Amino acid sequence: MDKHPTSPATYSSPYLQNPFSKRDGAAKQIRAVRDKIITDLNLRYGLDLPKDYGRRYNPSIQRKESLADQCSRHIEFLSLWQDRVHIPAVIQDFEEWAQPVLMKWIPKEKQEQGTLYSQSILSFNRQNAIATAASFTPEQKLHLLEELERRLGEECKLMGDSEVYSRSSSSVRETSVNGKTEPKLSVQRIDKLLKRKKPSSTPVPSVDLLKLSELAYGTQDDTIAKRQSPSKDRQVSTASISKSSDSAESKGSLHHATSFETTASSTPPVIFSQSNATDLTSAATSFVETSESQSTDLFPSQEALEIANDEEFKASFTEACRGSFEPDLQPLSPSSDTGVIVKGLESSGPFAREDGTVLPTIPFRNRYELQRIANVFGISVKELVLQVNGEEPNLQSLWQDARKFTPKHQMMPEKSSMDAWNSAQNTFFHESGSSVTLWGSLEWAHPPNKGMFRVQLQPLKLERSCRFHRKFGADRFFTLRVPSLEASAAHSTFGSVDQVHGAIATWLARSTHCFLGREWRAFYVEKEKRRSKESKEKEGFKVYFFAVDGFDFASTNSFSPLNERTKSRTKLELEKFLNWHLHLSENLGSTDCKLFQRIRLGLSKTHPTVIFEQAEFIHLPDKEPVMNDGCARISMSAAIHISEILGLQNVPSVFQGRIAGAKGMWMVDSDEKFQKLSDRRFAIEISDSQLKILPHPQNCELDIEQRTFEVTEWSRPPRPASLTTQFLTILRARGVPEEVLKDALLDETHSYFESLKESLSDPLLLRTWLQTVQHYARSPNGIRYLGSWPDDHHEQSIQLLESEFLPANCPALRELLRDFLKKYFDHYIDKLAITIPRSTYVYCIADPYGVLAEDEIHLGFSENWKDSKTGFSDNIVDGVEVLVSRSPALLPSDIQRRKACWKRELRHFKDVVVFPTTGQEPLASLLSGGDYDGDRVIVVWDHAFVSNFQNVGFLKSSPSENACHLENVSKKLSVVAQDKDQAALVDAIVTASFSFNLKSDFLGLCNVEHEKLVYATNTLSSSGAILLATLAGYLVDASKQGWSLSLDAWNQVRAESGCKGLGYPAYKQDQPSRHKPTNIIDFLKFEVAFPERETKLTEFAQMWPQEQFTDSHLTVCWTTARDLAERERKHNADSRLHDALANLSIEVDQVIDEWRKKSSQRNSQDERHFTKLVEHLFERFCSITPLHSEHLSIAPCAWENENSRWNSLRASCLYTKHRSSNLVWYMVGQDLCQMKLKASKNAEKGPNRTVCSSIYSTLQVNAKLARRVKNLEVEELEGDDIGKGSDDEEVDGTSY
Repeated sequence: MDKHPTSPATYSSPYLQNPFSKRDGAAKQIRAVRDKIITDLNLRYGLDLPKDYGRRYNPSIQRKESLADQCSRHIEFLSLWQDRVHIPAVIQDFEEWAQPVLMKWIPKEKQEQGTLYSQSILSFNRQNAIATAASFTPEQKLHLLEELERRLGEECKLMGDSEVYSRSSSSVRETSVNGKTEPKLSVQRIDKLLKRKKPSSTPVPSVDLLKLSELAYGTQDDTIAKRQSPSKDRQVSTASISKSSDSAESKGSLHHATSFETTASSTPPVIFSQSNATDLTSAATSFVETSESQSTDLFPSQEALEIANDEEFKASFTEACRGSFEPDLQPLSPSSDTGVIVKGLESSGPFAREDGTVLPTIPFRNRYELQRIANVFGISVKELVLQVNGEEPNLQSLWQDARKFTPKHQMMPEKSSMDAWNSAQNTFFHESGSSVTLWGSLEWAHPPNKGMFRVQLQPLKLERSCRFHRKFGADRFFTLRVPSLEASAAHSTFGSVDQVHGAIATWLARSTHCFLGREWRAFYVEKEKRRSKESKEKEGFKVYFFAVDGFDFASTNSFSPLNERTKSRTKLELEKFLNWHLHLSENLGSTDCKLFQRIRLGLSKTHPTVIFEQAEFIHLPDKEPVMNDGCARISMSAAIHISEILGLQNVPSVFQGRIAGAKGMWMVDSDEKFQKLSDRRFAIEISDSQLKILPHPQNCELDIEQRTFEVTEWSRPPRPASLTTQFLTILRARGVPEEVLKDALLDETHSYFESLKESLSDPLLLRTWLQTVQHYARSPNGIRYLGSWPDDHHEQSIQLLESEFLPANCPALRELLRDFLKKYFDHYIDKLAITIPRSTYVYCIADPYGVLAEDEIHLGFSENWKDSKTGFSDNIVDGVEVLVSRSPALLPSDIQRRKACWKRELRHFKDVVVFPTTGQEPLASLLSGGDYDGDRVIVVWDHAFVSNFQNVGFLKSSPSENACHLENVSKKLSVVAQDKDQAALVDAIVTASFSFNLKSDFLGLCNVEHEKLVYATNTLSSSGAILLATLAGYLVDASKQGWSLSLDAWNQVRAESGCKGLGYPAYKQDQPSRHKPTNIIDFLKFEVAFPERETKLTEFAQMWPQEQFTDSHLTVCWTTARDLAERERKHNADSRLHDALANLSIEVDQVIDEWRKKSSQRNSQDERHFTKLVEHLFERFCSITPLHSEHLSIAPCAWENENSRWNSLRASCLYTKHRSSNLVWYMVGQDLCQMKLKASKNAEKGPNRTVCSSIYSTLQVNAKLARRVKNLEVEELEGDDIGKGSDDEEVDGTSY
């Protein structure tokens, strides 16, 4: 056997030789465990334990060493022998002692069985208040060192005194287990272990009998295989069977057999593994507890092995140990009840008690990024942290370090944006007011034997903030996308749909979820619509979590003080958080379903503006009938201040917002029309219909965040509106000729295509076309880049045009334009969104003065409305009839014909439509059940449409809720609150609401069946169509009203409506052969739009018959260098440049080869996969460096910050060899544009200018000025006129 290096200061004994030193990798594994223990102790307690290898240790010899040296020596000695059996238990003992000392905790008298390492140093799951190492005083650290040395020393002495290490034997006694040499354990040693813990009835994980060494020294693959096969080869383990068991049997007791297994695994934790532990990185461990034995004989390993292999014994022993905890250890079957699934999710699910992977010294944003990387590669964060600097403040450096220790064949996940990363440093807020959001997705595990779920975290991103973020901190909120149960058959592995649904709802709502070193509680769920039409996934849900506690949280008497930092949040229970928002005691008259939906007010993405004082609120009582539902007024002085905060040049007519417990629209009115104003002339009305959460802010003191007027939107100058297929169906049914609709379609498509053709020959006109016709506007967050190229296709086109590329000489630009054209027609054919020049979408508000008659509306604009076809130009619509409607529109009466009458009293309400408050029912409510809290309606004043439209009256009586077979499951909050404290009430509301809202509703199916029925019967007025339309109206508010529709009830509705067995319309399945010419949608799609698309795309393609084009401006750098290399090699015998170019060519080809291989994979169309692949290849491409950088042709210029000469050569090489690949622009787009711009420089145009990105991202083209310049009118303009457009319209300061 190999011996440790001897030292004169150590006693050499053959019994101290490591009996396992011949095992492959054993020494490395021992060192890894030893290093982890010392590192973790140092991180947690700041003990400064040294790592000093190679010195022989004998516990019987005393040295003059520091306490830290002695502790390290003890750990080193123990790690040579039973490192994975004994050391974690010793550390557990030490930490149990340390916790009450350092934190003044009162230790539990009885520790639950199965939680042996839940708080160990190998499992940093601290009870939230443990101070960091830096906070410990020198006296505390000395006290810690003394106690740690005492406990480790006792363990070492025990090991040295046991017969295993006795000098009376010539060698270590060994026994063979499955062909492997194993050391025997003394009963004294086992007894010592047994004294540490007293077992309870809580179930614990189990491992194979007597396979201690296999667990301690087995391979990682073996361990993973065991975890993935929990029902096989895993029985209750024991290390001792007492020879004198009579006493135990006489008492009718059973020896408690306890084991704990942890493994280093490259896979996520298995949800229903029989292990309650989730420490995937600590050494594999088996710990055994049994009753204390008085015998001092050695444990008979061979005898025990024979007993262990006895099938009769194993069966009886397993049955005896089963007891009350057997359900937790049984593999889950479809017949398992909900409770078992919940326990499995809690113990081994994606948010089970954490295993010490999160270190308190690592900033929260770093924890998140490292967790994202670890999840993608199936490794533990702790394993990653030991390899990288987890506290690295630079995102790029952190990712580069992580890349070194992750599998090279896998791509790194998408990196968080730098803006989001920098903003997450302290407050999680950007200077713009946006907040950094945490979000991820809960996905079904495939295959299901790896558990029920796996979690994928998404990059940090900036979004508009919400009230909760501003009050409690954005880092305390986490959004999780949860799949629908119907989205996968994976749930069938674990139980029926009802069982799994109930378990998931209960687990989400009631369990504490451990994640990123914090404890989270779910508090809200809502449906999430399908992200794209092409997605085959069913609609899922969004679940919102709140961090109630964490090791970086403090327990104070303060309620989330202002200006809290991310690293010092305040502990807050879920019930206190929700009560701050919901005022539970004030809203007992509401229902649980309705009040639960009011949580959404705190999550709305808003702009915080003015803080109102209590005296500035005005209570506006509702009058029956309520004609202004959701609408009230705000003073002009307050509106001016709000507009200034929002950065608006003009005060809009209305704001859509939230304040306190109210939501809705606020109309701006002059100060003089308010009877009560504050000193600053602020006033805001809140009506009863607006107030969703009591009390009224006029009657109580609220926090600043609750008195802040939060703006979601405001009225803006409108644009022409587009019709939907529902509108088209009603228009045709009510008398509008199909020729009118056909002409409207062809007029729009012709105008779009002709404007594109006119712009193709000039970069400025084409740039203008992108802005005006394509209606492209930059995001407030600026331009996002992917690799070296803008991520957005519009920005790609803009950069090409601004670099002097044209469609004629740039196939990439040509392809982008063709893509715009194709998407335009595809969208047109799919949606038939015909734009009507004399129509618009605007917010509807209620007439506050009652000047409009019941059949009148008022519509005015802040800018002149122009229609070039008819010559209409005005800022009001007056004296004409109009059509008004609201989406969805399923009933014939959902489009109404009214009169547009301009009223002087309403002249200040612009860019909105004012509906009357006279009559018996509000017009908004008659349009498919709308109101005035933010609904937008379409108004059409095109004579061709209005003159042919025949009005239809409203239904006098529509089907009731009972007629639609709906059941109300909501409960009065006062009933739910009986005999409950605040915490129990919140649990009851959240649990019931999660169970109700996590069920897929029938709204989508109802709309589909209605569409099929109308298509088949060619009428909107049948009793079946009205029944389905009415049911859809109820289902829109089902989550708030508590309406539930069972599958049986839905089938009954289908039978009564007559929609069973009907096929889909031809226009839904793109089947021209079976289209119905009498159906307006089929007619427009197949007989008008289809031929128009083919004609226009063909004409566009024929403009440039040459598909490929080689731009010599982009290839000259490479070809010149290549020619120079050939000359130098031939004439000067200098092959350095030749070799460098050859090496560059090879590496460039390798990048393209990887792109072609991975982009052709099955998931290559997935946007996230594409993003990750491009980022990965861009990183690889940028790492290509010159082979002989000293050569003059490729050496960087001394005055340049970057290797621009090499970058140009590298870019030119890639373009020359692979210009047809669309990867080229993502790799070297910026370089190619610079090369083109320099080569195309025209002295007559003046020098090009460089603009910083922060300014450039705000610039836009002035369309009028651009046309005048191209019409050669620029010479006629005086210097003062250059800054103005036509009609003396002033150019925006951010235009160019």
